[in-house]
Amino acid sequence: MQHKFIVYFLFISSVTIPFNGHAQTQVSADEIKLLYKLDSISKASSVSSYFATVYFDAMENAVRFFANADDTARKNIRQMEKQFVNYFISSAEAFANRLAIPASWQAYYADTSASPLRHLLLGVNAHLNGDIWRALVSSFSLEEIKTLAPTYNSYYCGLLDIYEEVYREAFSRNRSLKLLHTVSLGLDKWYGKILLRRWLKRQLRLATWYYSDPSRFQKKLKRLDGKMNRLNREITRHFR
Repeated sequence: MQHKFIVYFLFISSVTIPFNGHAQTQVSADEIKLLYKLDSISKASSVSSYFATVYFDAMENAVRFFANADDTARKNIRQMEKQFVNYFISSAEAFANRLAIPASWQAYYADTSASPLRHLLLGVNAHLNGDIWRALVSSFSLEEIKTLAPTYNSYYCGLLDIYEEVYREAFSRNRSLKLLHTVSLGLDKWYGKILLRRWLKRQLRLATWYYSDPSRFQKKLKRLDGKMNRLNREITRHFR
């Protein structure tokens, strides 16, 4: 992975990238900057590197997934992507500089001696359950979010490759997950995909309620914070 950024650097002058012999797309200057930051964090001697390594792959997948999207959809996704990635980057920089870490990322940095796998799972929880709605409302109005929704929802399929990567890593290193997989006849993996879709849809609903129903938003956000904390405890309990 640490050599992947070299590939993207070669395209910094708006050179197009072919995807499986089909349509081409451009990696924007902003995407180059974000990839560079993720690559730098992934090489650092910090626990931030664990999540940055997988995030680089996720962003690469996003570029590929939206290769054939229309210009407006691609522009909107890039705008959201910029905000979204920066929540992780800002947290990594806060940790490096011994500054206050955002609440959603505090569990990730609480125990720097924990395994890369635990950090990765805590990072997934923080980012998918804690940051997406913030990226949406900081990037778009309510009407823009409604317009973006079909494109946003379609990216679930683009995240499945990353899900497979994380699941394989967890399965190879955790006895409890292996036992659960055996006992459930593989349904645990299927259910994980269902949860991923639910999380994405919940973040979109939160973003719309932020504008249309603030009291409901606050109620649901408080409930979500509780769920995130419980999941963090379960991750810490089962993954060293």
